[in-house]
Parts: sequence; structure tokens; C-alpha cells
Amino acid sequence: MEPEKDIFEQWREEAEARPWYIKLWNKIEIYYKNEFRYYPKYLQYGLENIFYWFKIIWKDRSWDHDFIFVILKHKLKKQAEDLRKYSHHVGAEYYAERIELCVRLIEKIESNFYELESLEFYKLKSWFKPIEDRPGFSTWESKVVEERIDEYFAKYPRIYKQVAKKGYTDKVQIASRISYINQQRAIDLLFKVIANDIKKWWY
Repeated sequence: MEPEKDIFEQWREEAEARPWYIKLWNKIEIYYKNEFRYYPKYLQYGLENIFYWFKIIWKDRSWDHDFIFVILKHKLKKQAEDLRKYSHHVGAEYYAERIELCVRLIEKIESNFYELESLEFYKLKSWFKPIEDRPGFSTWESKVVEERIDEYFAKYPRIYKQVAKKGYTDKVQIASRISYINQQRAIDLLFKVIANDIKKWWY
């Protein structure tokens, strides 16, 4: 037979009907069991966090996105380390590796790996050219003196086709565009992995 009252409502009414001193004692008991007795451990965790984060926070600035990646990378390194050390669930090793993938992506992003990669496939000669009718003023001139850009295009055929369709004809310009797209793809992949996995990064 279905009872008249919801069980949670019944428990709440019973708790409210207790004398004030019983309520107070219950609060003290719950606080001790769930909070106070863990204070020494909380203090240890807090001190460890201060030590772990001090150098990062000390150097943090709000100038640009690089500082955000520094903080995120530092957090993810600790998360992967603790996941391996303390976790008991079956997928711990897999998710630790996924976190480390994110760390590697951040390192690539921080170093502008993909944006600078195309520079390895060509060499520019640059110089200042004086403007004839404006003494003291010059233009920046450059030309490709050596290149293997087709090898770079072969590494990323899909992105090359995507860029070439937009009407770019200059090889250096196409390579620069590919490198920009690849850098953004690395950022997109980083946050895609985080969005997909983050709720599983616990122990």
C-alpha cells in the first residue's frame, strides 16, 4: 500500500519535531564526522596546493591567452599524476593518457609548433629597399630563395585542398594559411577532448 506522505517529507517533519538541544547536538555531530576531523588533512592539502601552485600563480598575468594555457597545463599534469596514483576505477590509465594528450597539445600550442612548422620548408631573403622619392624611408622586401613547400603540402593534403579552393596561388601564402589552420585545429582538438572526457577525470 502506498503511504500518504513522501518519505523525505516524513523524515523532515520528524527532524523538525525534535527538541532544540537534540537538533544542536545532531548538527555538532554531523559537523565533526564530515568536516572537523578532516581539518588536519585539509590543512595538508592546502599547504601542498600552495607549494604546487605558487610559482605558477606568482608569474600569472592577464595579458594574453598564453597564461591561461600555463595554468591549464599545470592542473592537467597533476590530475593525470593523481589519477594514476590514487584511482581505483578501470579506465584510470586510459583517462590519464587522455589528459597527457591534452598536456602535449598545450605544449604544441604554447610553442606555436604548427604556426611555425611551414617555415622549415622554405627560406626567405629579406632586405630594406629605400623609397626613391622619400629619403630616409624604406620598404620591406623579401623573396623565396629556397623551398620544399610541396613536401609541406603533402603532409596536409586535405587542408591544402581546402585552402587552394579559396583562390590562393602564392605557395608561401598557402603554407602560411595551412599553418594557421593547423594551429587552430590543435586548440579545437584540445577543448574537444576536455569537453568529451572531463567528467570522467576523477578518482
